[in-house]
Amino acid sequence: MSKVGTSKNASEIIDTKNKRNSDSGSANITNLPSQKNKSHHSITQKKRMMHQSKSSTPSLSLSSSGSSKKYKKKRRVWQETIFPEFKTFKPEKDYEFLKVLGKGAYGEVSLVKQKKNGYTYVCKTVPKIRMKKHDVVCIKNEVKYQKLFHSYHVLSFLDGYEVGTNIFLINPRCFATMKDTFTSLRPLEENICAEYIHKLLEALKVMHDLGVIHFDLKPENVGFLDENHTKICILDLGISDKVNEKTNSIKSRGGTPGYMSPESIRKEQCTAATDIFSIGVIVYECLYGFGPFDGPTATYPESTFANTFKGFSDDHFKNKRAKKHVVSDDAKNFIKICLSPDPQSRPTAVTALKHRFTEYNLTHERIQTIDLQEIIPYKFDDQPFDIEENDSD
Repeated sequence: MSKVGTSKNASEIIDTKNKRNSDSGSANITNLPSQKNKSHHSITQKKRMMHQSKSSTPSLSLSSSGSSKKYKKKRRVWQETIFPEFKTFKPEKDYEFLKVLGKGAYGEVSLVKQKKNGYTYVCKTVPKIRMKKHDVVCIKNEVKYQKLFHSYHVLSFLDGYEVGTNIFLINPRCFATMKDTFTSLRPLEENICAEYIHKLLEALKVMHDLGVIHFDLKPENVGFLDENHTKICILDLGISDKVNEKTNSIKSRGGTPGYMSPESIRKEQCTAATDIFSIGVIVYECLYGFGPFDGPTATYPESTFANTFKGFSDDHFKNKRAKKHVVSDDAKNFIKICLSPDPQSRPTAVTALKHRFTEYNLTHERIQTIDLQEIIPYKFDDQPFDIEENDSD
């Protein structure tokens, strides 16, 4: 009995174990789909999140409709006609492009020959796609004053084209600038410098008589229209502007560090005297080969210079670099009065022309006056067009 009972109990134990194993197996089998469902759920959730992130991108662009509208507005400005009076066909119809003279951030300059008369000029190609509102104002400004000061020693405007997204400006060819006539090891001779400055002051006199300030005079912006450097002209009128007729002044338009007057650095009201300050810097640089405010200890053009500059004394001519050069007392006096910190103490273009330095050792054969009236392809109206003052980026 006991053996049978024992076997029965053993068989029952085996059956219960098999049942448990089967139950656990079925339990595992039933759990597997749940894990798959869980992983499948996580995958679908990730896909849904990725889809939402992708779909959120257009919503961001739509929410930032202001920026997109601003971008579209800039595109419209670039595609607008900037110069309605310019020719609308390609300049290759009138000019033969000979070679590229140089390239810059705002375009390239090419040497061209007019098919009608055979004269050579330069063509400046400006892509409108790169232009901002400030650039549009500057190029309008330059063309405006190039027309206004034609044949007065200012680079003349000869022809203009606006085709598609490009602007083509035809100007006389400059063979060199004043910056090319001297180096730090070979400064300009004083009599030649006096001759250049005399003609530069004559051009400034014309500009100042009409109430226009250049704001960016420097050797790079004084060009020569012939290989012998006898015909001189002023370049780059992009930031030039007219003074207020009542106050005879205008707020600073900026300039190049190292040539700006103290009042221009402080962004104050400026008169024609701010150009005279630049003349003093140019004379010093031509005669010594380096700028008066150059060097490792220079504070120019920091704002501290505009507030602490007390004038140009004799000590500035006694440094180690300046002692190597022989400069007359007349030239030193001319530099000092032009670099006066007080604008009212500086000479005007008329009085500067009468200074002993500018009249010193001038050759009998004066620099020729530029007269390009006969070779202008066509003439524009004498009245310049207006420039919008509120065009700001």
